[in-house]
Amino acid sequence: MHICEAKRMGRRNYRQNWIRSLLDCFVEPVMSVLEEGCGEGWVDAEKKWIGYYRESGIVLVNGTDGGDGACNPSAEVRAKISLANRGKTVTTETREKLANASRGRPCTQDARIKISMAKKGKSMSFESRIKMSAAQKGKTLTQEHREKIALSNRGNPKSPEHQGKIASRNKSQEQRLRLSELFKGRRLSEEQKNKISASRTGTRLSPESLENRRLKMKEKRLSRGYIADGVSLEALGAKYKAVEVPEILGFHL
Repeated sequence: MHICEAKRMGRRNYRQNWIRSLLDCFVEPVMSVLEEGCGEGWVDAEKKWIGYYRESGIVLVNGTDGGDGACNPSAEVRAKISLANRGKTVTTETREKLANASRGRPCTQDARIKISMAKKGKSMSFESRIKMSAAQKGKTLTQEHREKIALSNRGNPKSPEHQGKIASRNKSQEQRLRLSELFKGRRLSEEQKNKISASRTGTRLSPESLENRRLKMKEKRLSRGYIADGVSLEALGAKYKAVEVPEILGFHL
């Protein structure tokens, strides 16, 4: 906790300055357990050890004699801290420092579970999504980064609940028509075509995907009136072959 505060360059006191001086030398403080226990006895234990080392002539970074720290702030204290920090904006320089301090630090499995549980059930506002989209625009992932993402997703089957959520987010027919009208007349550049071709080269669809694609194409033909339900392509071809050209043109030879 103290190391994180020192890396954030927020507070400036003797303890934080001492930790920063160690970090500048690529050294981190080592924590040693002096006494173990539970309950309210931690207050007397902390005072005892702080007093012992100070009497021994060791310079400590503790600001008090101990026993007045908030090991687990109450909901009221948390609300006050949140209200005090609300509305404060972090400069770009500070954001870069925070990002550099957190880079390369692997997140433990317990921490990931806690973060996941804290974010479950929360939905981002439209404004937040627009900001995140604007922040990610223009950024390109390296090939190494893409391979890591692919490797982490490989072999992780999606649950039926997850598949249902993905299906519910698919675009409606109205949205698809809007997108179709929007992109009509647009032509892909040669560079884009080559990228699409390279990304699909060597990929093979599974039998299930092929069957799904066939069914979708059939539904598309039916919806556009190209072919009646139950009529095969062979029958349709035979029908047009049976019609004479002069009848179609409206005159006789």
